[in-house]
Amino acid sequence: MKECLECRTEFEPKRDFGKFCSDKCRVKWHRKNPNKGNTLDKVQVQVLYNTMLDLLSSFKYPPSNEKFKESVNPVFKYPITKNYFGQESKITIRRTFENYQQLRKECENEEDWLMLKEEILNSDLSIKQITLLTS
Repeated sequence: MKECLECRTEFEPKRDFGKFCSDKCRVKWHRKNPNKGNTLDKVQVQVLYNTMLDLLSSFKYPPSNEKFKESVNPVFKYPITKNYFGQESKITIRRTFENYQQLRKECENEEDWLMLKEEILNSDLSIKQITLLTS
């Protein structure tokens, strides 16, 4: 049993997330509170943030010693997959400016830096970002 947000009566919701006992109460509440129904509260934002962190932590990164052995543009390569039309295609994810900054800090020798620099120059970053990374 839940309590209706408008009339405060107990009701059995048809769905798990039901907030109102009837359509009349729902419409009446939204007319009184036009902006309250469309905003996220702090708890909802925290739940979304934690979910995103969980998803990112489950992402498989390549081993650190093989970070530059792949081709120049993609960050990570996945196995070849078949698309809807039966054609083979590779799924790639592009690196962000922040990823390149971190990789630049992690370069251990000149050879790694040259390979990273080539990848940066061939990336989709803006000219300003490329200049900041390679200078």
